[in-house]
Amino acid sequence: MKTQNYKISQVDASTYQSIYNEDTLRSIIKEKLNSNSTINWSDEEIDIYIQKCNRLNEGIARHSDLQLGPDCVIGHNTLSEIVDVAKKHNFKTIREAQESLWSNCIKNAISSNLTNLTSIEKAGLFEPTPRYPKSIAINYYNYYFQDLE
Repeated sequence: MKTQNYKISQVDASTYQSIYNEDTLRSIIKEKLNSNSTINWSDEEIDIYIQKCNRLNEGIARHSDLQLGPDCVIGHNTLSEIVDVAKKHNFKTIREAQESLWSNCIKNAISSNLTNLTSIEKAGLFEPTPRYPKSIAINYYNYYFQDLE
């Protein structure tokens, strides 16, 4: 699946950049990894993770109709916690840490801003279910987890 390039207005872009910046995220992750010799993620793995974070935040930034928008993106400090999660749980792969960070942090952060949706609609945004596989146009779970081509 090709990633789409979503544009946000220039006014929104400054808010977005103050909360999330991919270069800052990369620097924080590399600094945290340098202080821990037990985690050996390649630059390619880190870049793919950052691309997924970009896609997730672009999706959040462009959905003001769901009470989201540029001021609701997940910050680079929160997303860099993937390294802390890996250290704490002794995860060796970035995917294991990514899943844990999603379940315990990111999902809740997004959900807290979706006060106008029912619990069933929220569930469909976060994890595909047999009953609601494609019933909601946005699926943040896929933004964050779907493999990039």
